[in-house]
Amino acid sequence: MLISEILHKTVESASLAAFKDKNFQKENLPNFIIEKPKNIAFGDYATSLPLQLAKTLDQNPIKIAEAINNAIPKLKEIELCSVEPPGFLNFKLSQEWIEKQLLKVLKDKEKYGSKAEVSSKNIQVEFVSVNPTGRLHLGHMRGAIIGSTLSNVLQSQNYNVIREYYVNDAGNQMNNFGKSLLERMKEIKGDKFSLGENHYKGDDIKEIALTIAKEFKDEDLDSISKDLFSLITKRGMEICIEMIKSDLSDLNIHHDNWFYESSLIKSNYLDETLTKLKDSNLTYEKDGALWIKTKELGDERDNVLIKSIDKKPTYFATDIAYHRNKFEERKFDEGIDVWGADHHGHVKRMKLVLEKLGIESSRLTVLLNQIVSLKDIDGAARFSKREGTSIFIKDLINEIGSDACRFSFLNRSSESQMEIDINIFRKKSSENPVFYIQYAHARMSSILRSSIYFDISITDADPNLLSTPGEIILIKKLLEYPELLNRVSYTLQVQELPAYALELSQLIHKFYENNRVIDEDIKNIEMTKSRLLLVKASKITLSNLLNLMEMESPEKM
Repeated sequence: MLISEILHKTVESASLAAFKDKNFQKENLPNFIIEKPKNIAFGDYATSLPLQLAKTLDQNPIKIAEAINNAIPKLKEIELCSVEPPGFLNFKLSQEWIEKQLLKVLKDKEKYGSKAEVSSKNIQVEFVSVNPTGRLHLGHMRGAIIGSTLSNVLQSQNYNVIREYYVNDAGNQMNNFGKSLLERMKEIKGDKFSLGENHYKGDDIKEIALTIAKEFKDEDLDSISKDLFSLITKRGMEICIEMIKSDLSDLNIHHDNWFYESSLIKSNYLDETLTKLKDSNLTYEKDGALWIKTKELGDERDNVLIKSIDKKPTYFATDIAYHRNKFEERKFDEGIDVWGADHHGHVKRMKLVLEKLGIESSRLTVLLNQIVSLKDIDGAARFSKREGTSIFIKDLINEIGSDACRFSFLNRSSESQMEIDINIFRKKSSENPVFYIQYAHARMSSILRSSIYFDISITDADPNLLSTPGEIILIKKLLEYPELLNRVSYTLQVQELPAYALELSQLIHKFYENNRVIDEDIKNIEMTKSRLLLVKASKITLSNLLNLMEMESPEKM
């Protein structure tokens, strides 16, 4: 059990015991949290529960805090519990308990931070899901990295996680994609060609067209049949998906499932979903199109499900069917969608429709990620896939490496627009946070290699010898790691991971610079062993975190 969970349970029990005479029941307790105080002078953890109870109990929060404090039993984990104005309960961890936790880090090794308890909760994380009409560009990278990292965190907490890519292969964009390929194939053959406003114009389209042109070299491209056009489009999509998979693989991203939009149509699942909506009196026909009454449900306007021009479904129609499939057919307990910020309006209407289909909208969580720009290349320009002005993922990886890409795109909340100065990530110095963090790992690795050279074993190391402020602060930071992963699995705020990595690395570097770990004087062998214990625990924790972020943990630099 995490220390925050132990404290939460303890405070809850003490509160019920302290006010038993007032018939105070568990249901009277508000939701409260155990958190780290901003000022470390106040202790290691704190809660503001007494302030929350002041109105309910009609008492001074200081008096409430004192009553709860008096009801808290002696715990091996806690050295001191104190009351601070205006009504906080503060907890200082026992130094002996803290130091013993180092042994748990070494025992758990690569499992440190992961939960042992198996969860029955099935979670689907859908991310990237870019139209298969070209290579992935910078605007897609953020969602890809957030989605993959979040999936790793959830899996570390023993949830059953499926990483899914929803392939939009049935909309009008595929028709435009096919036409774009056809015109580029004509260009390659030296024939007359024309690119319209809705055509995709990037170099990636030329690359795909070049491959297809070789495969269909004997065809008359000026008078192709509908079937041949479909074949060219399908082949282009296949090549494009292989490109996407390759780009994602370069970022250490792999999906468990690729779900095709067209399968919803071929299996009649879309028709079944539309029938359910009609039977619920949620649709109507107007101007030859089928509409859904989303305004009546609370949205700004009604939305088209089936277009009047070609009688084909809109993106919203198939997306409703897709989300129904997630929850009704495949029985996911929770679905997390990582979307671009331009889908903001789509979130509310999707949740409204799910409720009408009998699916609790709380089962769907949508993370929106904002625009990204590169400081020394494109200013704050947005990216247009059709105009061919995109910066491809593979180009940025080639420029600064996969690790720098992953760290920089995780470093801010997905809701914040961000500008990345790639010059920083080219530097081999502490100015580059990726270099700084990985160098901390390499330093710990170097010390451990030296311990082998000097034939020093830490099997009997005594963690109680670690008592300097720098050592204790570093140990406490290591103990935050399981708490961090547990918290992120609930808040989904993955930007906490790189922040923690940087804080931990700063403490590791400071410890390295201020302490002589391996002392060749035999009189100090016990202290050497204890410090090597701390070094190994630091290396394990940092390595585990870097693995979660799909970044390398270098042994040498």
